[in-house]
Parts: sequence; structure tokens; C-alpha cells
Amino acid sequence: MDNLSPGALATLLALRDQPGNVHEVAERTGRSRSGTDKALRELARADLIGKVDGGDPADGAPARWQHTDSGAAATAELEAAQAGPGNPGSGSGSGDDAGSPEAPPAPEVDGTGVESESEPPPGGAGPHGHTADQPTGEAATGDQPNPGGQADTTAGDTTPSEEADEPKICRGCGEQLPRICPHCWQKTPSYCGKCRKDMPQVRRGEPGEPTILQSGLPRLRPGELEKLVLNVIQQQPLPNHVGITGWTAQRVTIYLPGRSTGAIGNALNKLTKTGQVELIGEQPMRYQLTTAGGAEGDKQDTDADRVDTAAVPASAGSDQPPAGGG
Repeated sequence: MDNLSPGALATLLALRDQPGNVHEVAERTGRSRSGTDKALRELARADLIGKVDGGDPADGAPARWQHTDSGAAATAELEAAQAGPGNPGSGSGSGDDAGSPEAPPAPEVDGTGVESESEPPPGGAGPHGHTADQPTGEAATGDQPNPGGQADTTAGDTTPSEEADEPKICRGCGEQLPRICPHCWQKTPSYCGKCRKDMPQVRRGEPGEPTILQSGLPRLRPGELEKLVLNVIQQQPLPNHVGITGWTAQRVTIYLPGRSTGAIGNALNKLTKTGQVELIGEQPMRYQLTTAGGAEGDKQDTDADRVDTAAVPASAGSDQPPAGGG
């Protein structure tokens, strides 16, 4: 036990009353989670603590630790060593006379029943043993230094356990937060869930100002690149150059400048899985529009033509005069 670090000794004492996991022990000792985890491993190697349930942190619940028989004996030995022989009640005297100050001598009484005046003590001490220049009461103790030259540390000091008990405040709205999440046993963030939701940032699947890439183009949202690639394949004729027929990622990039060929290749692969394009060759990977993809493009063109036709008046396309005309 002499080879244990101070953190391991504090962790051993923290497990004296009841078992606990790494987060609970960290709160009791006021130490960090990593330091507590290191101390638990050190105590486990020394066979001073053991797992209660054998849980694995990878399963979502950290293991709980408790004293072994040797750990309980080591804790009792450590507490006895911390108590020391200088504590009250450990003196070598017997009864109530041990360690008690001597009682002052009783005053002399003469035959008349009146206390006789005795000579004053040397040094000008008064009746109660105080000199004329020596302060009494609180004045005597207020300005006197502590014995041994040690500073008074009873006021203004905060222990790590007191710091751990201080509430955690959200930096946005000032709401009080728990230091450890009771669901995932992780440290809570600096902002509450409401403040993080209202922060001006763009998250996946939510509207907002797009992020500008280094190429100067806005970052596309999920599914937008596939639509752009499909529009190019539907609107442009099937390329056939130097005996290579079909759409490649490089050929689609010509119509979508600024987009990487890797991203376009991934988009073509996704369109193949959805059945809108098909793979017609490899080395290089070549694609063409399927019947389903072409039908979708024709449907879009038909809908656009139907809208244009509905916008034209019925009499605009007829050369016949209206009925009843002269």
C-alpha cells in the first residue's frame, strides 16, 4: 500500500462506505474522470478493489467497484495512520487527570476568615496571572500567530469536493445544469438543449444559410447533387467519344463545374441503386439513363408543357372568328 499514489489512496477511501462507478467516485473525490479511472485501475491491479457487476463501459453502463477483503483492511490501516497518536484521547495519562492543567493553589485564609494578601507574583503579574502589558481575552488570541508558524486556513478555502458541489450554469440562458448527465453518464455541455437549438448554425437536414466551400460554391444539402447529376443525364445526349459510350464522372463534371469527380461518382452509384441510371461498362465506370429515369424526365417535361398550355387563352390558337360575328 506504500506504493499507491495519493489519488489511489483518496479513491480507496471514497469507496469505504458504498460501491460506485468512475463517475460517482470522481464526484466524491473531486478529481477528474481520467484521473479517477487511472486510480481505479491502479487499485484493481493491487487487488484492493473489485468489480461488483462486471459491467463494460462499451455497453453503456460503467462498472461499479467495491472493496475487497484486502482493500477493507488497507482502508482501516490507512484511517488508523491518519488518526495518529497526537489526537485527543490518545494521551498516555490515566483518568481525567491525564493532560489536564494544574489547578491554581487555594488562597491562604487567616484566623478571621479573610484571605490574606500574599506577595504579587514576580514580573508584575496581576491576580489572575496576567501582566499589565499582556492583553486578555480575544485581544490576546486575535494577534497571536498560530503555534508552529502555520497559517490559518479555516476561512476562504474551498476543497475539491466543495467545488464539485457548485452548480453548473448554462452560458446562454443561465439555467442550472447537472454536471453529469444521468442518462449517458457524460459531462454536460456548456449550453442547454434549448440554447443549442436556437444557435445560428446550419445542421444536417435543417434549413439555413448554406456553407460556402473553398471553390466558392454553396455546400449542397443531402440529395441535391443526385438531382443535379440526373438532370444532366436527362437533358444532355448520351456521350460517345473515342469508342467509349456512356456517362462517366469526368463527363458529368463538365456540366457541373466545381463539383468533385468523387462526389459525382458517389451520386451515380446512388442513382444506380435507385434504378434511375444503369451501369453499362467498367474501366472506366460508364452509366446511361434507364427507362424509369427517362420516364421521370419526360413526366417533368410534360408537366411543364401542360402548365404553359394552360396559361395560353383558348382563342389565341384559333383563326376562326368568334361565333355570332358579322
